[in-house]
Amino acid sequence: MLTRPRMRVNEFHFSRIFRAALWLPAILWMSLLFYLSHQAAPLERVASDIDPFVAHVAVYSILAFLLYAALAGYNSAASRWVPVSIAFALAVLYGVGDEIHQAYVPGRVAAELDLVADAIGAAIGVGVASLAAIRISARLTNT
Repeated sequence: MLTRPRMRVNEFHFSRIFRAALWLPAILWMSLLFYLSHQAAPLERVASDIDPFVAHVAVYSILAFLLYAALAGYNSAASRWVPVSIAFALAVLYGVGDEIHQAYVPGRVAAELDLVADAIGAAIGVGVASLAAIRISARLTNT
């Protein structure tokens, strides 16, 4: 009879739950962005002094960082550039979807400059996440 040892199955199950949980922050952040994108004037009173370009860069930096964290949790033998590339692409694709969504929301418009800001933010986010991963990896190997 071919069976796996019980401990191995439990470790595998925990590993799958842990990897799935890594996506939760990114999904929650995307949900917040969708909600804000659906408003006619999101955070009008709170963010009246913030440049919209800067706001897009900031929120998409966070999104790309969270996506990288979720993807890097798979710890595969793949190159370090795989999670960077995928996180960047997913963040930009989400930005495209967000702009399409805004085109259909009354009081909102889709703008190419917003998409440029989203891509810049995504690049910053994966860059910071990648540098953080390199530093953490270096510290772990030195101890």
